Amino acid sequence: MTTSTNVAQIAPGVYRCALPTGFSVGDVYAHLVPDEQGVMVVDAGLGTDESMAALEQGLCDIGCGPDQVHTIVLTHGHADHAGGAAALKDRTGARLIGHPLLLRWLQPTPESMRAEDEFFEQLYRACGLSPLLWEAARVERDSYRQMVRPVSPDGNATEGDIVRGWRVVYTPGHSESHISLWREHDRVMIGGDVCIQHISANALIEPDEECFGRIQSVARFRETFLKLLALKISAILPGHGEPIADPQTLIARRLRDQDARIAQLMAAIGTDECTVWELASTLFPRHLKEITLIVSEVLGHLDFAQTVGQVTSSCDTNGVVRYRLAP
Repeated sequence: MTTSTNVAQIAPGVYRCALPTGFSVGDVYAHLVPDEQGVMVVDAGLGTDESMAALEQGLCDIGCGPDQVHTIVLTHGHADHAGGAAALKDRTGARLIGHPLLLRWLQPTPESMRAEDEFFEQLYRACGLSPLLWEAARVERDSYRQMVRPVSPDGNATEGDIVRGWRVVYTPGHSESHISLWREHDRVMIGGDVCIQHISANALIEPDEECFGRIQSVARFRETFLKLLALKISAILPGHGEPIADPQTLIARRLRDQDARIAQLMAAIGTDECTVWELASTLFPRHLKEITLIVSEVLGHLDFAQTVGQVTSSCDTNGVVRYRLAP
């Protein structure tokens, strides 16, 4: 165990390094995995001066300099995990890898950003949001985009690949670009945001690769949870919060949480027809400024409920979709 205030050994050969974010979720953890050739860093924080200083101090505390970092793995493309990738790659010269869908996060083009904006404008119209709220959500997305400095990945990490002795497990749901690393001999997983002890990671709505349709985020998360249960993981080392010592129990609880959210939505709909925004406003009145989160929470669960036949929907002449309980 190291004595640093922001570094701790949390599994054999794995150290977590706390990096400040300034977000309500608190610190994000980079995981440092030293080996004979140097060190692998899993996730890179926001990339602010404060975050990079904490990461370099963490490397120092485990006896490694930045020049010994040989591999950077990103679990997914969200700013608190990938924002520092460019700075860390510049500082270390390390090989940067992640899922192929990271490219849309790490190297957005004017065309891809325009297509994404059009996707979300149409989505929010369908959800019953006003143009004022569309604009607020666009500003929020732009602010997160600006936190991720463009950088070119050096390679992909896809299901079944081996990275420095760890097997890549594709774990979409929170993000379609999400991967985790699993060490088979002791069944430890470095999990990013796939499962967090103290909060339920949001199943965030994303466009598909061509921005024509949306990812069925809750369904994807459920598939991921079932995959993780089958692996019989001994511990998950998450990007936020404490290590998960009993993953089987927590994952089963997260599946029940999804069922409970769907039941809550069914009760809120009752005998009415409701838009996504009406339901979001009813369920989350204290979080109306967190448009992306609450729309994703409601729409993702409605998508799944519709897939299994619990709700139906109809679209009016203005493109607004309303949901009702299935007969």
